[in-house]
Amino acid sequence: MDKSRVMNSEGVLPVLKNILRHTEFILSYSDITVFLLAVFVSSVLAIGLLLQNPVISFMIIAYGLGIGLVAGNMAQNLVEELSSGRVQLYLMMGLTRKRYALSWMLAVVVYPCIAVFLALSIPIILIDPTLFAKPTPILGLYAPMPIFNELFTAFILTTITAGLSALLPAITITKRSATVGIPVLVTLAYPFVAGFIGAILNLEPRSIAILVSPGNTIFAMMINDFSLDAIVALPQAIFIVILLASYVYMAGRREV
Repeated sequence: MDKSRVMNSEGVLPVLKNILRHTEFILSYSDITVFLLAVFVSSVLAIGLLLQNPVISFMIIAYGLGIGLVAGNMAQNLVEELSSGRVQLYLMMGLTRKRYALSWMLAVVVYPCIAVFLALSIPIILIDPTLFAKPTPILGLYAPMPIFNELFTAFILTTITAGLSALLPAITITKRSATVGIPVLVTLAYPFVAGFIGAILNLEPRSIAILVSPGNTIFAMMINDFSLDAIVALPQAIFIVILLASYVYMAGRREV
């Protein structure tokens, strides 16, 4: 009997339960960092909305560092499982390699996205829900489109990038330092360096935003007068696809 028939005989629901159970286990010893980052984002945004003060710029810079560290910290546990051989125990308990890789992606990529979405939503819902639906002068800046719709997109894209940037070295290089260093380089160091080079070359703000975008669309959005369109977001979307394809490929090939 081939593997596909075995999977079909198990049923979709048991497979999902199996994956989610391991995801929950991963989060049981690493979700506190995601929670703290979400509280920080929510608190800073609430302060900005209440005081009409441009503290959001501080949040954008801090988030690039914060999400890189959080994703790297979570992925370090993957390195430990692979290095110690503990992964073999999970595989003996019914997890396949693909399900194991998916459970880690749910924990390091999807869960932080949900957390940051809620972190952005709660202060807006409590203070002014109309910000979801209309262009508004906020924090002293005028956006041609609803700024919070764009801000949500930018935060989610950057969160996905950080998570995949941590998971890929965790499953390939399997060095704890790389799982933290690489996502921080991608979401914080690269945008600053790219922005600095763009400024030296005297590029227009929109061109600098596109150059910065692969690592951090939140930073790119700030450079582009708090406006995010498809062209500015496209480089990071392409980078995410490359990271995701690489992670899936390496997870399927790796001998654990």
